[in-house]
Amino acid sequence: MRRTVHRRGSVLGAEGVQMGTRMLASRGRWSTANFKNAILAASDSGTVLLDIPGNPTMRVLRAGLAARVAAHDPRAQLLGKVTELYFDGDMDASVANTGQVSSRIDELLPVAEIVRGTWAEIEAVLDAARSRI
Repeated sequence: MRRTVHRRGSVLGAEGVQMGTRMLASRGRWSTANFKNAILAASDSGTVLLDIPGNPTMRVLRAGLAARVAAHDPRAQLLGKVTELYFDGDMDASVANTGQVSSRIDELLPVAEIVRGTWAEIEAVLDAARSRI
């Protein structure tokens, strides 16, 4: 299993972790199969940072509508129909916000397993830090 969240190294300054993309790509009911499969299929270049004047800068999956927006398709509307994306799985309806971590997620795990694994990694880093004191 590939790690999907990096925490190795220094513990100074760490206050939290964002795991939205990882939770979307879980066995929970957070998103549709199309969205989950798009995350699993993402390569290292599978996301794109959209910085379009008049819209918020956002990182999204390079799929469906986002691919057309990134290619400067003048007919593509940035936010489209968000509810169709998130609830119906229509990847052409809107842009799918995700993190760069998408390319590192290679399997759908239960949320409880993701949280347990994350906590185990945190404890390992803290134990290693304690041993250096």
